[in-house]
Amino acid sequence: MSGCGIKTLHYEAFEGQQSSLKHLSLTMNELKEVPRAALEKLQNLSLLDLSYNKITRVPKNAFVGLTKLSTLKLNDNNLELERDALKGLEVSLKNLNLKGWTFIQSVKAVTWTWKL
Repeated sequence: MSGCGIKTLHYEAFEGQQSSLKHLSLTMNELKEVPRAALEKLQNLSLLDLSYNKITRVPKNAFVGLTKLSTLKLNDNNLELERDALKGLEVSLKNLNLKGWTFIQSVKAVTWTWKL
């Protein structure tokens, strides 16, 4: 689903694929926010690529429910991470790509990542 000009995802976009979808690339689209409702039931998702979109803010608990997510790519978005934006990923997340991100503005959101 890369480079398709996607602006939003319906909350049932991945209906029927909740347990089978493991890798999801939504790179190079027009997303302005993390599609939380569409993602939250993807319990076996291990890789999520949201790079090269127009995401400006990652809200608190944006990835809750993605308990097997080990790789998250948010690079090349002009984003701000809210406090606890990555909450729920403390155990599973091994790779986090924030290239192009201004570190100072959101240090509280990723405090726990230094323990990885």
